[in-house]
Amino acid sequence: FDLADGLADITTWAEMAKRHKGLKIPDGVDLGQAFIQILDPATGTGTFLVEVIDLIHKTLVTKWKAHGHSEKKIESLWNEYVPHYLLPRLYAYELKMAPYAIAHLKIGLKLYETGYRFGSEERARIYLTNALEPASDVGQQTLEGFLPALAHEVDAVNKVKRERRFTVVVGNPPYSISSA
Repeated sequence: FDLADGLADITTWAEMAKRHKGLKIPDGVDLGQAFIQILDPATGTGTFLVEVIDLIHKTLVTKWKAHGHSEKKIESLWNEYVPHYLLPRLYAYELKMAPYAIAHLKIGLKLYETGYRFGSEERARIYLTNALEPASDVGQQTLEGFLPALAHEVDAVNKVKRERRFTVVVGNPPYSISSA
């Protein structure tokens, strides 16, 4: 499976189920949702997501050039693609505040380098959370009065953990010599 081609393709779960008769669709999946959904459960500074963005950009630019599109048209196509088809399918969790902040900066910089001009309200879906913990609303009410932006973040990640299903999970294996 070619991840760049998969993300360049906006095939939905319903279309994928028609193509592959034995495909079991997980409970709660919106059939109109794009099939390829990526999660980096321990993103750190976002290095893997930056590479995913770079790979997808190169793949799409190559395809668009092959179709004879001009540089200006390619820039326009990319600026349409990113908020509608790329950002809504890239998710990441990070436990520590500093790498979380750096990941947002690196992804923003990478998108800018590719020619994306941030013309929408779409955001990088990187969440400050422990990937190993289930969704929980405990403590969110306390945050609402104290840190409303963080309370919103908790609400958003809880919704992702409860409702979103991922077809691709990326990340580093543990570095411990004794791990298998």
